[in-house]
Amino acid sequence: MSILSLLDQFDAADIPCRDRLESKLSGILLTRWKIVNGGVSKKMTELKSSEYPEMKKRITFFILMNLQTNKEKKLIEKIYALEEVKEIYWVHGDVDLLVKVELTRDLISSDAEVISQFVHERVRHLPGIISTNTLIPGFSKIKAPPTDSAGSDGSE
Repeated sequence: MSILSLLDQFDAADIPCRDRLESKLSGILLTRWKIVNGGVSKKMTELKSSEYPEMKKRITFFILMNLQTNKEKKLIEKIYALEEVKEIYWVHGDVDLLVKVELTRDLISSDAEVISQFVHERVRHLPGIISTNTLIPGFSKIKAPPTDSAGSDGSE
């Protein structure tokens, strides 16, 4: 039984620890509970997109790849053509490619589940990929791109 169906069985008076429950529920579940118990009879599935909270989370991760010799250029083009791939670098060292990927997931799926699905279904099946190693950042800090200090009006 889902949490949403359990919430449908209760109204505010039937929940003895209402404050504790509210603090435990997050995002969509709390919004659903407030909509139902606030006198609005619509369920989340009946709401217009402007009436419910953002239900997506962005995930950034990196894939290190080793490729078969003589297939690098074709593979790079195929990988770069994937919408989720934001940056790709052909590097020197133990790996051939460094690929930056950004996915979007719903609140119910886990990062690992969505990343695994993408890597296995969209990347690993490409002929010529020897191995992949997926890196999921635990923390990131990104500098803003430098601004043009010479001015953008074209004057010298």
